[in-house]
Amino acid sequence: MWFEEELEKMKEEYDVSHMENITIINIDVFIVYKDLLQKSEGSLDKMISSYHKYVSENIAKKARTQEEVIKMYKDRIISFEYYLSTKHSPDYKKCLCRLLKHM
Repeated sequence: MWFEEELEKMKEEYDVSHMENITIINIDVFIVYKDLLQKSEGSLDKMISSYHKYVSENIAKKARTQEEVIKMYKDRIISFEYYLSTKHSPDYKKCLCRLLKHM
């Protein structure tokens, strides 16, 4: 991945040990998960770290067959927003009410 290659080049001059891979976050995530993000256990950096850990987990060690490897790999190719929705069910009714209130 190009980002990892660039980080590798920067290692000699900068401390890049705390850098995560790039995460694309839709602005809607901040609206839908506003309440969760305001809680300390729902901090964005923790969520992003958890997401990257999930998508980069070594599935070859867990799978027993090649078919399982393929299925697990496909299951891990998900967006950050979808990952959050599997961990924390968003309260869409509350979000809609909040949006309508500001119109």
